[in-house]
Amino acid sequence: ELEIDEIISNILVDDVISLKSSNNNAIKDEINLNFIKPKNVPLPDATLIKEEGKLKIYQYPQIELTKKEEATANIILIVGQTGSGKTTFINAFVNYLMDIELEDDFRYNLIYENERLKSESQTKGLHIYNIRSKSMILKIVDTQGFGDTNGIEEDEKITMIIKDSFIKELNSINAILFVVKASDTRLTPHQKYIFSSIISLFGKDVRKNFISLITFYNGTEKPSAVTTLEQSDFKTIISFIENPWYLCFDSKIIYSDPEDELNYISYKKAKTNYKCLCDKIISLHRNSLTQSKENLILREKIEMQSKALLELLKMQMDKLAEIDDQKKYIEENKKKINDNTIQYIPKKRIEYEPEPIKNGKKATICKVCKWNCHYPCKDTTLIGYDVLKYGCKIWTWGFNCTFCPNKCPQSC
Repeated sequence: ELEIDEIISNILVDDVISLKSSNNNAIKDEINLNFIKPKNVPLPDATLIKEEGKLKIYQYPQIELTKKEEATANIILIVGQTGSGKTTFINAFVNYLMDIELEDDFRYNLIYENERLKSESQTKGLHIYNIRSKSMILKIVDTQGFGDTNGIEEDEKITMIIKDSFIKELNSINAILFVVKASDTRLTPHQKYIFSSIISLFGKDVRKNFISLITFYNGTEKPSAVTTLEQSDFKTIISFIENPWYLCFDSKIIYSDPEDELNYISYKKAKTNYKCLCDKIISLHRNSLTQSKENLILREKIEMQSKALLELLKMQMDKLAEIDDQKKYIEENKKKINDNTIQYIPKKRIEYEPEPIKNGKKATICKVCKWNCHYPCKDTTLIGYDVLKYGCKIWTWGFNCTFCPNKCPQSC
């Protein structure tokens, strides 16, 4: 019945508040209080896309970052084979960032597969998503899944698109997340190709920025995928990564039944791993990719010139073989030639079959040398003008082709 002034000195994690009276002679006490957390509601711009049982699934809205946010955002690149659980992980990660709890009646999808498939039929490669949460500003750079039914050839196309987008759009990066399934007992050729492609794309200076994400993990034992990575080419960079170099996730737990107490325990553990991932991303800081871009452009130019030199060498070897055939013919028919029985020496003509140009591809051929610089070329036609020669890596500052045997100018 007595009213006295109380001061809240500390809020404890277990919802216990220490109360200290302004009257020094008063008895200190601890009172358990049940705090009412404000109910989560979808963002105003979020769009309802479907309902799954009691859950409403909303499309996370496209967010434009301010210049300050762009400068301080954490940038992550996520790569993985088709079926590795990459999309499910990204969607679950966004729900964690937005403080979604199991008891909430809605979830976010950052990537909606039906819409994703439609967009990928038109443009493939990088998809960049901006996330604004209380804990961090995040740019997720998602890649199309490698290893689909079209094989390594399609993977090479995806890598080329990623390479082009990387040069144009990415100036820095915090982390590269390499996604593998917990049950993987060996890296497939596609996974090996992904790993080697990303390393060659960004250079050795990003080795410490790798984090392996083990998906579909719902146990307590060490997943077989960890041993697989330790025994693969991935082991060459593990020593450069500060621990933890891998994290395990069961991304589907966010969609589980909230009335099951075991699901609460599992989600609490999942949130711990998500927080560890966020801390890891922030600790890596943003790594500038300027040097990687310069090295990549130089490497591409060297590769193109090497291919051109191989073609030129092949032509010269064919020419030498032609000369040897003529010498042999002269030696065999020396008497007939001296007697003028043979008026001319037959010359074997070597025909070079050009590589057929596939649909949607372009090639640049010198009109003088009849030399194909490299194939395929990018479509760089702009308002009816071909600006290829002004941006292609094979041209010198004087606009002479570095591939032509005669180093022809751009007018050819």
